[in-house]
Amino acid sequence: MSKRPKFSLADTLNNPGPDAEPEPKSAKATRPAYSRPEAMLSRVGLDISGFRQRLEAEAGEVELDPEIVTPSPFPDRMTGDDHSGFKAYVRRIEEHGQQVPALVRPHPDRQGHYQLAYGHRRWRAARILNRKLRAIVKPLTDDELILAQGIENNDREDLTFIERARFAVRLEDAGRDRHLILAALRLGSKGDLSRMITIVREVGDEFLDAIGEAPAAGRPRWTLLMKALQDPSGRAAAKETISSPRFPMFESDSRFSRVLSAAQAAVDTPSEQSAARIVEDGITLGTVQHSLHRCTISLDTRTVPDFGAFVTSRISVLYREFVASRKGSQAEADAKNN
Repeated sequence: MSKRPKFSLADTLNNPGPDAEPEPKSAKATRPAYSRPEAMLSRVGLDISGFRQRLEAEAGEVELDPEIVTPSPFPDRMTGDDHSGFKAYVRRIEEHGQQVPALVRPHPDRQGHYQLAYGHRRWRAARILNRKLRAIVKPLTDDELILAQGIENNDREDLTFIERARFAVRLEDAGRDRHLILAALRLGSKGDLSRMITIVREVGDEFLDAIGEAPAAGRPRWTLLMKALQDPSGRAAAKETISSPRFPMFESDSRFSRVLSAAQAAVDTPSEQSAARIVEDGITLGTVQHSLHRCTISLDTRTVPDFGAFVTSRISVLYREFVASRKGSQAEADAKNN
């Protein structure tokens, strides 16, 4: 059997993950100690060199009945067995065999059983195909299991943004130290981690479970969804969308787009109750409605039939007057400050 290539844990941790924000060239020399892998791991009592030696040490493979192997106690992936990508993965395993062993530890509570650190898709495929699971057995603490699991997911088939973010929340909810979470996810700063956690908590499990892993949706789009869901009308529209009987039939990326579009449209559409009347000389000319991203003026052509056409013809002039007034206000402010 072919052996798995070795990896350098130190190199892995020193390379920021795909969701980290760009770092200035001068930042490495000045960034705080918590963002350096050695410091992060020392905070939680993990020796980086010792852990690397243990994982990279030569170890024989074993073949395990997948029924005596259980998943990691810290779940990351959101994809189910019915996902088209996973079905293709199972077919590859069936045709070519399992090329890379999983990493397991002896189960802490069940004699003769094992617990996965990484290789969850390989384990699920083995169960479906009724085959043995090729694995390497290593004694690992919970923190070491989390670190190994995070490294594998980053080095091989990356989790999607929301899977990584939800993994971080689950680790935090389990009481794991944020320095360990930073190291496991290869995040560049505490700010990156805080933003990921905020998105998961604000969006909520109801929508996360309904949408799924959404491979094409990165942090910017999830942030847009989070903001739209903070508006009651946006959340109501999104809930109506995921409640549709046809909703689960779509691929995850399509489900995300549908929820985002529905939520944003609801936020951008003012309600009738928010409309303010435009009254001049006792005549109601129309209404004006404000939403998060839009101002809508509706003119009553029955009251003043030609007023709408007049306003439309003056839009460009009004805009130029607006720009000039903004410049004048700024000039006055600058003069006062000087």
